[in-house]
Amino acid sequence: MMKKRIDGVYIKIITSTIDMLEEIVAIQTAAFSEREPMTMSLNFTKEEMYDYFLKIIPESINAGLTMAAVDEDTGAVAAVVICFDAFAVFPNIEWTPKEIDGISKTNIFF
Repeated sequence: MMKKRIDGVYIKIITSTIDMLEEIVAIQTAAFSEREPMTMSLNFTKEEMYDYFLKIIPESINAGLTMAAVDEDTGAVAAVVICFDAFAVFPNIEWTPKEIDGISKTNIFF
């Protein structure tokens, strides 16, 4: 665990846990739906983006590949980094047609 003081707040970097899921999904939805051009081009509504992240982020958390910057005093998640195993298969996720289309577009990009 790394700890750093930023603007009077102690932030610690930890491996995320599944109980942080909703906070992480909200952060990712805001960041990707409003700021990231490739994701914005998929034309997901915020609700669709939120639902998409609810499906995939648990895979990253469960694999130990999600790190969170957490306010040490409040426990609030301030930022996250999410990674995925390039060969991961998501057999238990039911994708919508719009998500399948979006995944194919982002896979081409990466």
